[in-house]
Amino acid sequence: VHSPECTTGMVDNTYRDDARNYFRVDWSGGHFPSSSNNCGNGTCYLGLDDTCICQTFEVTTPVFDLEFLTSSQPSDLGTFPLNLHIGSVDPNIYDKETYNVTTTWVDSKYMIQVWQHSKSIALEDTIIGVTENGNAKYFKNKKSVVQILQNLTTESLGSALPPTGASLHANQTYNPSIPHRFTVPLPRTYTSALIHGICVAGASFVSASSSLSDLTYTVVDPFEGPTKAWGDRTFDITGQEGTPCNGGIYLQPSVMRKVASGTDIIVTVESVGIAELCVFVPSTIGLDGQWDYTFLYPGYSFEDYGTPDGFGWTNHFHNKSFQFRMFCKKLTPPSERVVYEFRNPPKFNENRQSALHETELVLDSYFYHPNTSIRIASLLIQRLVASNPSHKYVERVASAFRTGQYSNDNTNHIFGVGKYGDLSSTIAAVLLDGDARSTVLESDPSHGSIREPLLKVMHFMRAMEYVPKYDLVELRSTWGQTPY
Repeated sequence: VHSPECTTGMVDNTYRDDARNYFRVDWSGGHFPSSSNNCGNGTCYLGLDDTCICQTFEVTTPVFDLEFLTSSQPSDLGTFPLNLHIGSVDPNIYDKETYNVTTTWVDSKYMIQVWQHSKSIALEDTIIGVTENGNAKYFKNKKSVVQILQNLTTESLGSALPPTGASLHANQTYNPSIPHRFTVPLPRTYTSALIHGICVAGASFVSASSSLSDLTYTVVDPFEGPTKAWGDRTFDITGQEGTPCNGGIYLQPSVMRKVASGTDIIVTVESVGIAELCVFVPSTIGLDGQWDYTFLYPGYSFEDYGTPDGFGWTNHFHNKSFQFRMFCKKLTPPSERVVYEFRNPPKFNENRQSALHETELVLDSYFYHPNTSIRIASLLIQRLVASNPSHKYVERVASAFRTGQYSNDNTNHIFGVGKYGDLSSTIAAVLLDGDARSTVLESDPSHGSIREPLLKVMHFMRAMEYVPKYDLVELRSTWGQTPY
């Protein structure tokens, strides 16, 4: 997102099309704009390296509605931590009676508390507490997604398009009577000069821009009869009658030939019905930007219209005529609004207090991760009892770590204080479990602790009263283990 170069010691907070920083997002339904679908059927425009540059909007909605939060207890309380992603402060820190608990649900794993704001009926102001293993976390009943919407034009919004990052109401409706906007990138040019023209039929609005400052486009409407071909020439285009663009709109390039290799051109079209975009280049003299090949690449999907009879331009100075070769593409508005969206990634604040809180949350996420108890149980058993513990043995120790309590059939004593991560209950489970004290397992030659390679060698050296004369180097390659 940001430019990777940093010369001032500060991260540039502006966005650039040519930046090389990326992060993964989970696209809803697995659908997203790409070069293979013309950047979402023209929703976005093609940037560098076949990436799509899109207009984005943040949309916020409640995760759970009022009926759900006030109904009977759901069968699976795990749906709350699964769907809540925006954290909240503890509602107890607010003034008394600002937040009140209206619902409490409990099952074998979770306790869910719903805190309603006393002066706000907005569901997004509701705080939901999720307690697991004695650890309470609080979330806003709020979902934030980034959307890339089709069919948003100047007319549909009533004003200019909002800037990137602006918010839209989630219930913005699709209106098929409003022109749909297509943004169509043309292939990058690969010749030292380019002779071309662009025309569109069935559109209410057409414009084009380029990465070359000298190349601009003038709208000529209608495109019929002798039409001036380029801004810097007096040559005329004739023969439109045999093309799809007859009577449509012509985008007249400001220059005829002076289009350098590597130029990017983007065409914007608005239409209510089906529009047809056509681009034409010389059919014989070669100054075509290699578009006769690249227009047929995946992602552009233009059809080769061939050389229409009589369609070309006339050089009056030399009394010569030249034919155009045409490539066309139909632009069909969607029958309904298509939405590409993904959950809004976390935003990190740039101050020390926020950094401290975020670091604590990261450590908590590691500590309370479901795999943590299993990993600690496995390591403790392997260090204190056996190198190859059974899965059930590991699970019993992990359960003692999570619940903070342990007791077995041989004693009525309960170890631990009942809090997550209690090591007294965990160690008791490791040493007092049946697998740790079984005489049957003790007689099994495959049961027990295997000494590490380094310890084996060190024990042997001590037994042989080895006196080192040289430093022990390359231990990893010779022994398979190093001391550190």
